[in-house]
Amino acid sequence: MKPLRLTLQAFGPYPDRTVVDFSAALASGLFGIYGATGSGKSTLFSAMSFALFGETAKGDKSAQVRADMAAPGTLTEVELVFDVGARRYVALRRPLQMRPSKRGGGETEAKPEAWLFDATGLALDQITETARGTPLAERKLTDVAAAVEDVLGYSGDEFRQIVLLPQGQFEKFLAAKTDERQKILRELFDVSLFRALIDDLAQTARDAEERIRAERAAAAAQLTAEGFESLEALGQGITLARADALRTATAAAEARSAADTAAAALAEATGVARRLALRAEARAALAAITARQPQIDALAAEAEEARRAAALADVDTRRAEAVAD
Repeated sequence: MKPLRLTLQAFGPYPDRTVVDFSAALASGLFGIYGATGSGKSTLFSAMSFALFGETAKGDKSAQVRADMAAPGTLTEVELVFDVGARRYVALRRPLQMRPSKRGGGETEAKPEAWLFDATGLALDQITETARGTPLAERKLTDVAAAVEDVLGYSGDEFRQIVLLPQGQFEKFLAAKTDERQKILRELFDVSLFRALIDDLAQTARDAEERIRAERAAAAAQLTAEGFESLEALGQGITLARADALRTATAAAEARSAADTAAAALAEATGVARRLALRAEARAALAAITARQPQIDALAAEAEEARRAAALADVDTRRAEAVAD
């Protein structure tokens, strides 16, 4: 939010209509508001807060803001022209006050009123009492408050926490000790959320410590049950167990290798035995054939004689046929 122009009328120590134009000062980037004590410096900040949220810089909604020296016919009101990003707005507010009656003598009560205008596109000198832009919310205080918060993105309390630093607190803060600074910061800013977060984190840490303590006690009891006096003894036992496991794995690997070798030898021996059995069977068959050799020779002689007889039978048949012829 960038304030451009603040107009006060019968507000605080300003009985008449007073216009504070910030546009020239904003061009310099950094500027200050200074003057004698009681000259109305803090009132400017209260007027900004009042125009936006209906509260003074101290957050007091019921504070008397009307100037005591103002003329009875001059209404108390504050107008603030400000920019938010590329858009321009005008906030106008009048508090509950007494004004002269329009008919007869005496006074009548004027209800509090507020307006919020969208003045985007209007130059500062074009914004007047009769031309403030397009109304976004008017008269009803709750509607105007909601519209202002929607435009700014924060409430009156947050505005006073992040934008306004109460008078006298900064000097007090600079001179204070660490503990006192923390107290001042807690007064200036609402840190309840962060304190709650810190308390929650502290409780989480305590719960974690308690859980770790209980787990350590359970682990110590388990160590004792397993025969280990301490974590160091457990570490030594783990080292020894790892060495035994390594030796066992080595022996198992060697046994697997020996079993593979034996299996290969067994397969080879089985093949040799099969071949030897076939050789024995062949020798036995050969011996049986050799033992029957005389019979085979006699059968061969008979076969030769039969062959010859068959040949002679043919000759005899032809001779008989020749004798017949």
